[in-house]
Amino acid sequence: MIRDMTVLNAIGPVFLLMLTGALLHRSGRLCGDMVQTLNWINYWVALPALLIVKISAAPPDFAGAGRAGAVVGGCALLSLALCGPFIMLLKLKGPELGAFLQAGFRGNLAFLALPVVIYSAAADVSAQRAALGALVLGVVVPLYNLISVIVLLIGRHELGVRSIPLILRKVFSNPLLIGCAIGLTLSWGDASLGLLLSRTLSAMGAFSLPTALLCIGGVIAEMGLRGRVLPACAATMVKSVLTPFVGFLIARSCGLSEHEMIVTLLFLGAPSAVAGYVMAQQMGADESLAATSVMLSTLVSLGSMAVIVHLFA
Repeated sequence: MIRDMTVLNAIGPVFLLMLTGALLHRSGRLCGDMVQTLNWINYWVALPALLIVKISAAPPDFAGAGRAGAVVGGCALLSLALCGPFIMLLKLKGPELGAFLQAGFRGNLAFLALPVVIYSAAADVSAQRAALGALVLGVVVPLYNLISVIVLLIGRHELGVRSIPLILRKVFSNPLLIGCAIGLTLSWGDASLGLLLSRTLSAMGAFSLPTALLCIGGVIAEMGLRGRVLPACAATMVKSVLTPFVGFLIARSCGLSEHEMIVTLLFLGAPSAVAGYVMAQQMGADESLAATSVMLSTLVSLGSMAVIVHLFA
């Protein structure tokens, strides 16, 4: 009974907020321009504020974040290999190849996995788990950005020396990485934000999670199923089923702690990132495949993440 309530309390708010966002979009209250503006505020302001507060407030577990980040990053690379048989079977190439590879490895960590990490923790360990999740996010985000740009360039046959400035810009201009760096600097220096900044950033951070989930629901309702269902199902199988299972085997063999295990598996079980759809649009990949993958993987991943919370939280 206690485990069932843990699952409900962790996954329930995520599902209900996404459902609310979808209903608001259907009613015309959460339109495309509003979603775009809220996502921009979340990405550039609110989520970095949340990361600064969470990382600077709790003792940083650099060793644990390194172990969990290494497993998540390694499994992201491994998921590209898991995509191989499906690529050959479905004969994917060009723009659809880049979109498929990105949908198969890139998870929605900041907007979906991190809220579940926070909601799945008991009150007495919530700050510790949230800080660990934020640190792992800082480790993995640059790698995700790097791989995303590379696979999308491969799909366009444009990967080369001239693409290096674009790759570096996408990796190091990420505001989530900057937020993690600021939080780590404060933690390393044993510096306090002070009451004024702490309250301001905490308010911004509190804004980030619910609005991010509302926007995901609105985006999914807007995108819907845009065709390319078969390759999207294959990408969802890799992202939401195979990768978490393989990640569990690797994590268990590495002897991760309880907190490291739950953060690692929830990050691996997260659905394809909405940001991946936006990047696919910007870089000329198959946006129909990217959109359908986001929708299908989100539905499947809610079940996968519920199982993970039930077994490990």
